[in-house]
Amino acid sequence: MNARHLAWAIGIATTVATAPAWAEFKYTFASGYSNCLGNNATAACNFGNTRTPSSVSGGPGAPAVTAQAWSNTQGGTTASPSSGPLETAYLPSWGSNGLGVQNRDMANYPSPTPAGLGDRGDGVEGSSPEHAMDNNQRYDSILFSFGGLGFKMTGVEIGYRSNDSDIFVLAGNAPLTPGSGFNYNDLTSNGWSLIGNYSNLSTNTKKSVNAAGVVANYWLIGTGCYTGSGSGVSNCDGNKEYVKLLAVYGDPGDRKVPEPGTALLFGVAALAAWRVRPKRLAS
Repeated sequence: MNARHLAWAIGIATTVATAPAWAEFKYTFASGYSNCLGNNATAACNFGNTRTPSSVSGGPGAPAVTAQAWSNTQGGTTASPSSGPLETAYLPSWGSNGLGVQNRDMANYPSPTPAGLGDRGDGVEGSSPEHAMDNNQRYDSILFSFGGLGFKMTGVEIGYRSNDSDIFVLAGNAPLTPGSGFNYNDLTSNGWSLIGNYSNLSTNTKKSVNAAGVVANYWLIGTGCYTGSGSGVSNCDGNKEYVKLLAVYGDPGDRKVPEPGTALLFGVAALAAWRVRPKRLAS
């Protein structure tokens, strides 16, 4: 093997041996306080509103993400809250604590109340601690969409908890559709998979999720435990959960970008190969 081939071999071996170290992105939802009390006339203050991260860290190449609130509300009745269909909810931002969820059944929705909502059975949904994402009467959740691109979620971080902080994580490749009539239990027979139930999250601390490394287009994070039977969700240990979701972590699955160190090593190897190239014969 001549010197040039040896240099290339060393460079390639070094690149492989150092592993490709892929960037993990952190999407933080800590924009300003915005609960829209007394103002439901704008898109940011309506049920079905979406929010984008206040910051993204972890290097270039992070796919865009939007968050939207969902909850199993009652369609105007006070029937069993665990069996209600999924509907879009309101997604307020609580500053450094993160995102909460306020569902369509809230009795104390600010005046003027949008037509057809009113008191649908969840009496204190707009008050603390139910202004958070909770499972008191209704099971709240937040849907994360990565623009139709596969994403491997690796962690969840909350910025607020009250009483208890158990969550479930589901992954799917098709969006939730308003008016579908689905409840949580219907999701796993319509293209969604349970990634896991995770208990007792601590505030401002990453909770690792998705040990299997599943890549999906949509991710649903909710309060309580996903059971896959009956209504599909439960209170886990019997406690009520109240959390505000501050951040999610992950990477774009098979569309990863190597960290700069790996590219630098390969560049050094290429330079070495150039330096030891054979000299051209004089013409």
